[in-house]
Amino acid sequence: MKIQSDLLLALRQLHNRPIIFTSVVLSLGLGIGARLTFFRLANELYLKELPVPDPGSLVSIYTYDQKQSDFLDVSFPDYLDFATALQSRVNLAAFTRETLNWNRGTNSELVVTDLVTSNYMEILAPKVIAGRSFARDDFAPGRSAVAIISGALWETAFGLDPAVIGKSLFLNGRHFQIIGILHREFAGTLRMGKPPAVFLPLSEETAAGIPGLRRLMQQRGERSFLTIGRMASGIRQAEVESTAAALAQRLSEQFPNSNARLTTRLRSGAARQLWPSQDSAIAASLLVFNICLGSVLIVACGNVASLLVGLMSLQQRDLAIRMAIGARTWQLVRHPLLLAAVLSSAGVGAGFAVAAVCQELLQRSDRIFGVPVYFDFATDWRVAAFTLAVAVVLTLACALLPSVAVGRVGVLSVLHAADRLGSRRLQARHLSSWILGIQGAVAMALLLTCLSLVRSVLTANSVGSGYAEANIASLLIDADAVPLAKTDALPVFGRLRRELSALPGVTSVTLSALSPSDPSHIPISAFLPGTAAKDAGVPAEMNIVGPDYFQTLGVPLLAGRELGDADTASSPPVAVISAGLAAKLWNTPSPLGRQLGLRQGGGPPHFVNVVGVAPDLRHASPRDLPRPYLYLPVTQNYSGLMNVILRTSGTPRPILVTAARTIRNIEPLIPIASAMTGPELRAQSMAAELFGAWLMSALSAFALVLSAVGLYGTLQAAVAQRTRAIAIEVALGAGPWALGMKLARNHLACLVAGCSAGGLAFPWIQSGLTVRMSLSNPQPVDLLTVLAAAALLTLVGVAGCAMPMARVATCEPSRVLRSE
Repeated sequence: MKIQSDLLLALRQLHNRPIIFTSVVLSLGLGIGARLTFFRLANELYLKELPVPDPGSLVSIYTYDQKQSDFLDVSFPDYLDFATALQSRVNLAAFTRETLNWNRGTNSELVVTDLVTSNYMEILAPKVIAGRSFARDDFAPGRSAVAIISGALWETAFGLDPAVIGKSLFLNGRHFQIIGILHREFAGTLRMGKPPAVFLPLSEETAAGIPGLRRLMQQRGERSFLTIGRMASGIRQAEVESTAAALAQRLSEQFPNSNARLTTRLRSGAARQLWPSQDSAIAASLLVFNICLGSVLIVACGNVASLLVGLMSLQQRDLAIRMAIGARTWQLVRHPLLLAAVLSSAGVGAGFAVAAVCQELLQRSDRIFGVPVYFDFATDWRVAAFTLAVAVVLTLACALLPSVAVGRVGVLSVLHAADRLGSRRLQARHLSSWILGIQGAVAMALLLTCLSLVRSVLTANSVGSGYAEANIASLLIDADAVPLAKTDALPVFGRLRRELSALPGVTSVTLSALSPSDPSHIPISAFLPGTAAKDAGVPAEMNIVGPDYFQTLGVPLLAGRELGDADTASSPPVAVISAGLAAKLWNTPSPLGRQLGLRQGGGPPHFVNVVGVAPDLRHASPRDLPRPYLYLPVTQNYSGLMNVILRTSGTPRPILVTAARTIRNIEPLIPIASAMTGPELRAQSMAAELFGAWLMSALSAFALVLSAVGLYGTLQAAVAQRTRAIAIEVALGAGPWALGMKLARNHLACLVAGCSAGGLAFPWIQSGLTVRMSLSNPQPVDLLTVLAAAALLTLVGVAGCAMPMARVATCEPSRVLRSE
């Protein structure tokens, strides 16, 4: 009953002081919401294990280029060698991801598909909710093609119909019989991009419907497979790694053209994986933001503790009387504990609301720091335990200082204390000053960081990529998904160009394997004839393009001609190279007519004639420097996955709808994977900077709001505590605004001092962001940035002081003294 009475008293106090209650809940809601979002993100990326038996025994083997210090996929012949050499230690499977065209009769769509070896399902053993998993016989030559679908596809495309088992999927022009449905929680082992909706056996029947798959399975230089394996009982990861490295060394000596400088790296396969090189960058970035979030949450807890101290000070006379009549310290401490528990519970609820908004924003963006990532924010025991721990810690942390302060109440000093404006009561003045100072430091540091990153994005965005992107529209199509043979696809490409060029508002049309500002790249080695040693050549990148490519992009050639329709398979191979590549290979002013050797991966070299020189362009992102580049004609280097690029005379967005309709009229089965304008492609290439700026902006907004709430709540509590003294001084002739400024002066001074400390700490934070986040260098802080941050914090200070000072200014001595 005593606890119930204290609980009712706490609820009544909060009801009578809604301003303090709102301030506390807002502080906790913002702090907990930001922290809960971060934990859910970290849990999804690094903590949540694969929903399979014994995930701790899973490992993945990657190829590692020692010269470039970069992770690579594994070639299928290399996988077979690894699987044979490690068979006593690891049962190793391989898979590759493809996007296939699903023809559903009246329409078609692209589905992400994992092509897996015969032991993939055996190793992982994901839960099958209907039908069966793959059997070894499903991979035998001559067997009918089969498929397993994901639980998500079963729900969205088939409406959870149990009769889907035995039905057929028409993928890339071939029928695959559905034999099983996986549980929805299993979404493959790779976290990059969208999760697979279909799993197909890596067999002859499957390869017949996917152009180029047989070549990928036969050539050692084609690295397009990932591995996942389960270690045998008692085997340590170090043993597997040493055996794999020794085999990689032998393969490097045996196949120098494809495996030179290559070794292996092992990683745990317990959780769904990011690409290793991107994994480390994201982890470092999240570490920086974790520190920032920790600072915000500490400030939120300090806010609450300060407000609770102020609330307790309003009852210090009652507390002193209770102590005088024999109440124990625990009986006095129990009240602030219950009060903190009520507030922390409300704060956790508000935090869940804030986290839900942040989570929705993350799910709408499929990229984090520029990396395409699939999120599934299902609440598991880790998130629930974290939330419970936050509630308990907040209750204890927020009640600790008020409880200690209550326990140190002096009965005689309180009962005989005069109610003067400067009387030393239970005020925790130093505590409030420290909290306001920390708030100002955190807010200033985060705000300067945010403004610096925003300026960095704006500066990078102002850097020209080299082509006129404002009137560009791009549609990604996949002729391989129909499938169309090369001899059939090239006439279709020609017809697409002719009919799209005839559309109103379209001035030029071309094709390109890579869209403008595409962050991906196709590596190739360029060398002069007679220097074809294994380490010779200039590392470069290439693109496969159609006629009028440079005209469509609005890029005039420096020398020579465009690639055109006359460059056919029967004519001499040609290429257009960038000025940077020409400078690396030749010292002559013009390389036109010269022969150039090319080698991709471990494949054989081939030679082309240089017919044009293009200016250096920033293909991947405005933040990247131009790289050596060359352009090959699609008529001589066929690729079915192409971007149809249009130059328009007006706004490109309306043209995309008409262009998509025209493509479907020409070839209804060709899927259109994406349709974007030039500015949208540019924004996608800067996804890392945009995500970092967005996240820092959110943290800065949290810090600013917390600073305003903290200043407001502290002043409001101080005014409430001194109401009688203020009324007496006003009655004696003191100016209300002067009294208000006297109260606010010390608090504002602490906030300004903290802002100065945050400004001094900013260079260290900026250097950490530059190194840890691997973003483009944030712009140095100039006077304009500092003035903008100071102006925002000034507005925060004015907003926090406005209402408490207005309360002092409207104080009526007669009413206050009569109520006393």
